[in-house]
Amino acid sequence: MFTRLYRCLPATLRNVLYTLFLGKLLSVVRNPRLTWQAFRLKRRFGRFQAFFRGGNSMEIGGLSAIFGPEGALPVYPVCRTVDGCNYYASVTVWEGTIADDVYRYDALPLGRQYIGEATEVSALVKPAAYDFVVSSNCLEHVANPVKALKAWLEILKPGGVMLLIVPNKKHNFDRFRPDTSFGHLVRDYENNVTEADMTHYREIVSLHDRTLDSRAGDADAFRERCRANAQNRCFHHHVFTPDCLSALFEYLDIPVLFRCSTEADHIILGQKK
Repeated sequence: MFTRLYRCLPATLRNVLYTLFLGKLLSVVRNPRLTWQAFRLKRRFGRFQAFFRGGNSMEIGGLSAIFGPEGALPVYPVCRTVDGCNYYASVTVWEGTIADDVYRYDALPLGRQYIGEATEVSALVKPAAYDFVVSSNCLEHVANPVKALKAWLEILKPGGVMLLIVPNKKHNFDRFRPDTSFGHLVRDYENNVTEADMTHYREIVSLHDRTLDSRAGDADAFRERCRANAQNRCFHHHVFTPDCLSALFEYLDIPVLFRCSTEADHIILGQKK
């Protein structure tokens, strides 16, 4: 009966009801566990929003719904500006062609759009230019994470915070891969590994769960995509754990303020001394 009444309403009114109420209700019904996790995460993160309120941000790796108004970590609505460094080119698998130098979320301008390597973002802007740095699901695509984080620290003001999100392998296509050790990341940094690195090619080809990767294609297409990683950057070079993230922050002398995991992600927040 409710469905029949809903269909009788004018289209504009149906759109309003769906946006304000029905769409959110359906998302809970379809996946209540993940929705409840997001609700809890948003509440826990609330006490740290003061770090972001009215500040200027650099986001590394492209726009992230989790930072939007409806996201579990709503950074965009409270900050003054958000610039973006879209790792790594003006045309990517995830966003297609980036047309101009404006960083936008749902057509809302947030700040300036930069194009560059995550490991070289400090060459694009002045040192200590930002109150906070955020990044979601980018660091795993970087061959030299320590080098990247050092570059991100350079653009962060003293006392500023870094919010970092990486995938939780339990629920994505990395689930069969071994965890990356902290020592491995340090060795990559000491050896000055570049973004052309193919160390993990065989591991990824053999252990990547293509059933959980809609872009992977068949085995031959996936191998070809992996061989072209220097151009497409689809590799997850490393598989992070919460302890590995904490070790990275300790190595870089970043005190950890907040750390948690959801079914989808590992999240860590630290403050530059």
